[in-house]
Amino acid sequence: MSATILPFERPKSIGEVLDAGIALFKASLVRCLPLSLVAVVVGQLPSVVAMARGRTPSLSDIGAAEAVLVLLAGLANVLIWGAILLRQQAIGHGRRSSLGADLGRPLALLLPSLAMAVVGGLLVAAGLVALLVPGLYLMVALVFAYPAMLIDGESVAGSLRASLRLVRGNWWRTAAIITVALFAILVFYSIGTLTGLVIVQVTGGGDVGSVFLATSIVSALVGALFTPFMCALSLAQYADLKLRRAGEDLARRIEALPGA
Repeated sequence: MSATILPFERPKSIGEVLDAGIALFKASLVRCLPLSLVAVVVGQLPSVVAMARGRTPSLSDIGAAEAVLVLLAGLANVLIWGAILLRQQAIGHGRRSSLGADLGRPLALLLPSLAMAVVGGLLVAAGLVALLVPGLYLMVALVFAYPAMLIDGESVAGSLRASLRLVRGNWWRTAAIITVALFAILVFYSIGTLTGLVIVQVTGGGDVGSVFLATSIVSALVGALFTPFMCALSLAQYADLKLRRAGEDLARRIEALPGA
């Protein structure tokens, strides 16, 4: 592979997109893992507060403090997801970026990105309610809206349109790549959980608290790897789809020329 991972010189096959995403994940893991760990820790705070108050963490029985923490955790995850995307984008192009720059742009776009997420979620929900197939289609077709906003400066509506446009005609390959990635994460999570349970049994800690602690640690570790991995893969897909769409647009313009 060349010194830089992005951009691509030509459209990639599914296997090549996966390889590029994995390469970007490995190249950026050291610089992205601290951000991802912060997101995991913040995400666990509502459960920690609930357990400290003697309650089992549950969305059906949530107090005011936990509700505020859930909201803050969600906002923090949006910011960190954006920061990881920008950091990996820079690394993929052979550049270095600062923490301030990586967090600054997602922070400046926090309200538009939340609006985009709400609109996209409503579209998916409407598609699922009206008919299952449109909802499933939109779940995949809108996954590049956030990269379009962060990287290419698209508006709320523009980012949704850009993602739909990129995936149009490429839905099955996009869904296939996402499915492979999620299956890989599931396998690692299962292996990690089993390893944690074995360690608990070997060390003699078979009580509920020990099992909960072991599975929580495994979930945190896998969760910390999940975000950079999915971000890297989405950037590889985004670069590939943009290249494919540009080639298709160019071909259509050539065909439209007089005498073509």
